[in-house]
Amino acid sequence: PFFLHLPRLHKRWIFRISTIILVFLPLLLIEAALRISSPKWLEPNFDPLIGFSSNQPLFELNTANATFRIRKNQLRSFAQNTFSHKKSRDTFRIFCLGGSTVQGRPYSVETSFTSWLRLALQTKHPEKKFEVINCGGVSYASYRLVPVLQECLNQYDPDLILICTGNNEFLEDRSYRFTKKFAPSLDPVLNFARTSRLIQSVISLANHNRSAGTNHSTLDLQVNAMLDYERGIERYHRNEAWQTSVEDHFRMNIHRMLRICSGHHVPVMLVSPCFNLKDSPPFKSEASKTLNQEASNKWKSHLKAASDNMRDDLDKAIAQLQKALSIDKGYAATWYALGQAYLQKSHFQKAKQCFQQALELDVCPLRVNTALRATLKQAAKNWSVPFYDLQELAAEDSALGIVGNEFLIDHVHPTIRGHQRIGIELASRIQSHWLESYPELNLEKEVETVFSEHLRSIPSVYYLIGMERLKGLKAWTQGRAEGSPIENHPDIPDGI
Repeated sequence: PFFLHLPRLHKRWIFRISTIILVFLPLLLIEAALRISSPKWLEPNFDPLIGFSSNQPLFELNTANATFRIRKNQLRSFAQNTFSHKKSRDTFRIFCLGGSTVQGRPYSVETSFTSWLRLALQTKHPEKKFEVINCGGVSYASYRLVPVLQECLNQYDPDLILICTGNNEFLEDRSYRFTKKFAPSLDPVLNFARTSRLIQSVISLANHNRSAGTNHSTLDLQVNAMLDYERGIERYHRNEAWQTSVEDHFRMNIHRMLRICSGHHVPVMLVSPCFNLKDSPPFKSEASKTLNQEASNKWKSHLKAASDNMRDDLDKAIAQLQKALSIDKGYAATWYALGQAYLQKSHFQKAKQCFQQALELDVCPLRVNTALRATLKQAAKNWSVPFYDLQELAAEDSALGIVGNEFLIDHVHPTIRGHQRIGIELASRIQSHWLESYPELNLEKEVETVFSEHLRSIPSVYYLIGMERLKGLKAWTQGRAEGSPIENHPDIPDGI
């Protein structure tokens, strides 16, 4: 035989390679079989870092009119909306998951982008019935969206899932003391482990009977945001390790949700929320604890000099702010002030960079940061799903390309006009991916009449309630909520 005449070294290598193939071939065949069959029991059914004290469905069946509606005990976080019990053949059903931006705060579902999305799609495709269900929960972070997603996929036959999240990841305190850190060089291995059906099935089976005593944070069914407490903002301090853990957990949750959707063969779109750069200062700044008294005094004198010159001599103000940053570059408010000075000098790109840095350094982060946005974009790429960054749309609609109060009513919530623009843009993208497209028609002009009629149908008290809610929301972001004192918030070991 040919093999017998080969040199000994060649035989040795052929034997080694054959052994490797024989070892891994069964594993590859099992992996392929699992990917084809995609059994539901492979879904990750737990979060190793977060658990909930109870788990109740978001929706309940209203037998009187054969519709599903938000359960009464969930209305603290969600706004009421309904959809039919029996889905007709011509129905295209979309579930939109996220936080208060999705819900439409400070108003509600009636003027959220989900309503404008439905109206735009219905106008474009009158032969179909569109159900766009608003699953936006106030202060809901990604880890709270996972059970909502599982409920929607398992029970309500969606045609599309839209996930818009990222602003609420830092609202609830929880412990990450058991999180293991891995080197960035291991990312390809970890990504394979996350997507491998075989590895996930082993993990799922190993944890199927996980004991209740496993070390992880247990959260209540209702959101327990620190800012819901009186003086809640005092609980926030700079904690880079905790922030990194939150960002890692966010990445885990996004990949988990995409994996669940893939297992159900339901298409999904990832959306990164928009945020206010120009007209929203950081909510909390914290000076470096490493400054000695002399450096601290110099830093304060530079800030005072900058403030004194901000109106009459911008160049001096900018110079003083730069000197302050040379002493303490981590003070978010200094970056914001420098951005405002550059804005007045018409140095728009420098202003935008300073505003972004102020956001990144905000000790009370209520706006999606660069790391979370990058996670959404990369996850969409990894799973080959559509991705849309609403900040790009907001920038197009904002003066100078710097997002501010032109598009947003506060730090993260779009104006009604902003929600309309989002609804139209999402309708165009959904149409191009999953519906018959008519690119020669102008969707924005087509929906003008329909949108105007919808606005006229909303009673004026709706807008008054929204404005009152906005006042409360602004007080909430400043730590002036009317809840119990922050001392009553449970102390989380190794939390924020």
